[in-house]
Amino acid sequence: MYERKKNMQKRMPPEVEQMRAMILEFNISKAQLLFNGDELVARYTEK
Repeated sequence: MYERKKNMQKRMPPEVEQMRAMILEFNISKAQLLFNGDELVARYTEK
């Protein structure tokens, strides 16, 4: 299982401070990566 953590507020300019307060700082997604020869399949899971 692989986890990807993305900072959702990092690129937001300081002018949108009110909007920043309503958005979670991090979005975390999890995926199961399956390898078969030269193919890769990513299966994303719900939280």
